Amino acid sequence: MTLSEVLFVAALLLPSAIQTQNGKAPVTPPADTKVAAPPIKMGLWEATVTNTLTQKPLKTRSCITPDSYEDAMAHIPPGCTVSNKTQTSTSISGDLSCNLQHGGTTTGHIDVEMPDSTTVRSKIDLKVNVQGQSVPMTLTTDSHFVSADCGDIAPGQAKVIQ
Repeated sequence: MTLSEVLFVAALLLPSAIQTQNGKAPVTPPADTKVAAPPIKMGLWEATVTNTLTQKPLKTRSCITPDSYEDAMAHIPPGCTVSNKTQTSTSISGDLSCNLQHGGTTTGHIDVEMPDSTTVRSKIDLKVNVQGQSVPMTLTTDSHFVSADCGDIAPGQAKVIQ
């Protein structure tokens, strides 16, 4: 999963998580873990992601289906945990902690709000610690539903458009 895909999924209801550094597949939770029905429309979504480090917005389009939504919500990357998760019908928040393959860590807080079925906004405050250096970063995402037809974008995939 690319960073842009992860950020989009984060904006669409608590991430399948931050991009893993080791390329391993996400960990699947126990089979009795239930994923709530998607509170958003299924189809093509467009997200604008802004990173405080680069200040340059990244625009992506992604195809969200019930299966890709459930898959994204049911996986956490290796080395990562989500704690203090709070979920309502219109919001999700939680704390993220990841041990990176190269020995660093990432910690942060995620807030996602879904005021209606066609709008998702998120703010992710992160602190990346690598080799004694600490770098704070804030990612904000504004997403909106585009169409029920995903066109040439496969379910669960994202495409950078700008």
